[in-house]
Amino acid sequence: MMLNICGQHELNHIALRTHYKHHAELGGYDLLANYTTPKAVIGINEQRPPAMILQKYKWLYELLIKLKYKPDLLHIYYAEEYLRFSPFLFPKIPVVATFHQPPENLEREVIYGDYSGRVGKFTHALTKNRFSKLAAAIILEENQRAILEQVMPTEKIHLIPHGVHPDLFREIAFEERQHILTVGNWQRDWKVYEEILKIFFEINPELTFVLVNRSLPSEILARLTKYQNFKYTREISDSELEYFYRSAYCLFLPLLSATANNSLIESLVYGCPVVTSDVFSIYYPFKGNYISFEHSTEAYINSIKHFVLLSEKKRKDVALKAQEEVAVIKWPRVAEKVLQLYSELIRSSS
Repeated sequence: MMLNICGQHELNHIALRTHYKHHAELGGYDLLANYTTPKAVIGINEQRPPAMILQKYKWLYELLIKLKYKPDLLHIYYAEEYLRFSPFLFPKIPVVATFHQPPENLEREVIYGDYSGRVGKFTHALTKNRFSKLAAAIILEENQRAILEQVMPTEKIHLIPHGVHPDLFREIAFEERQHILTVGNWQRDWKVYEEILKIFFEINPELTFVLVNRSLPSEILARLTKYQNFKYTREISDSELEYFYRSAYCLFLPLLSATANNSLIESLVYGCPVVTSDVFSIYYPFKGNYISFEHSTEAYINSIKHFVLLSEKKRKDVALKAQEEVAVIKWPRVAEKVLQLYSELIRSSS
C-alpha cells in the first residue's frame, strides 16, 4: 500500500460503478471516486457504451475485476445493478456495496433478484446469500435498513448519505421568481403532479409549472400539455438548470418513493425550497422550514402557496439555512466516512 499526503494508507481498492448520462457533470454517486482515489474505476459509462453483453449483464464486470486486478477492497457503487458473485470471487478481501433503490424496489431485488430482469433472477438464485457475505452495505436513507436486515446482519449496514459536489455551493443569488419547478423522472408521481397542475390552472393560471425531464413518457406529456400553465423542456445545460432552480418559487417533487434524490439536494444547495412527498424516514436529515413533506392534495397546494408568498427577506433566510444544512454532505465529508469504513474493514480482515 502507498502512503497518501495525510500519512494514512491509501487503499488499493477498485470502484465498480455506472456513469449515467442523465446525471449533471457535478452530480451522481460515481463522484465518490474523486475523493477516495481507487486504483481503478470500471463499469458502464453511458456516454461511451460498452459491448451489448456488458450493458445487459453488468455483473460480468465482477468477473473482469477478478481476472485483471488484485485489490485490497472492492466497492460496488450500484449494488442493485452489479452485485452477484463478488463476495464469492473475493472471499479474502472486504466487499462493500452501496444500495440506492427505495424500499419496494430494494425488497424485490434482495428477495427475488429481478431488478435486472430474468437473467438477474436466475443468477440471484445461485447466490442468494451474497448479501450476508458482504463486509459492509452502505445505505443512503434509513428507510432501506429494514429491507436489508432480512438478508444480512444489521451491524454490517451503514448509513452514509449521498454526497453533493462542493462546487455547487456558491453565494445565494436570486433571479426574478417565475415558476414552480419539477426536475427528473425516476419515481415521480405523475398522477399527483397533474392533479396539482390542474388545480393551479383553475385558481392561479398565471403561475407557470416548469418540468425539466429527459425521458418523460409520451402519454404523460400528452396529458400535461393540455394545461396552458405547463412548460416542458427536455435538454438543458447545467448552467441553465441552475438558473431554473434560482428563479423558482420552489421545487415541487411529488414522489412515489425515495432514498437519496439528486434534484432535492441540488435544489436546497441553490437555495430553492422544496415541496415533496412524505416518503422519507423520520431520520431524513433535512427538515427545516425550507422543505415540506406532504401526503394530500390540500397540503401540497398550501405548501406551494406558502413558498410563492414568501417575502424576499424570508426567502433569503430560508435559502441560507437550507444551504448551510446541506453542507454536511459535501463529497469530501462523505468520502471521509467511506474511507474510515474501508480502514475498519481492512483492519478487521487482516
